[in-house]
Amino acid sequence: MPPRSDEEIRAIVAHWDRLRGASSLPDAATIDPVELKPYLSRVFMVDGPSLDEMQLRLAGTSYRDLYGFEITGKKLTELIPITQRPDLLEEYQACLTQAAPVYTSGSMTWRESGGQVRYERVLLPFGEGDQVDRILGFAVFFDSGDRKILR
Repeated sequence: MPPRSDEEIRAIVAHWDRLRGASSLPDAATIDPVELKPYLSRVFMVDGPSLDEMQLRLAGTSYRDLYGFEITGKKLTELIPITQRPDLLEEYQACLTQAAPVYTSGSMTWRESGGQVRYERVLLPFGEGDQVDRILGFAVFFDSGDRKILR
């Protein structure tokens, strides 16, 4: 993670690292929602062994606000058409193939308000051995004044 990444991003990556221990990946069974309670509105999980098969298992309320509808149960490629945002899908592909966290930052339009927001996001792989079968994602959002939007 970049040293200047948000403290919550660093905290959730440290949590993933503790779950991983000496293994290359933590097992998905180690995910405990109670430990993620402060972050749940901004946590999402996608399951599947390949980009085409990845489906949202869970998505916090911030993502319903962001997309304007409930995204749990949707296929990742339904939400992020490759023709519109190949860069986003490449980040998920990198997490799958490298079996390592992927950090990104950027900006997007928040559908609820129509305004631009800045975000920092991390994708954290879970699985057995080097085979990723779940990605836990977490994002932090900032308004135009660079104030954190807590949802």
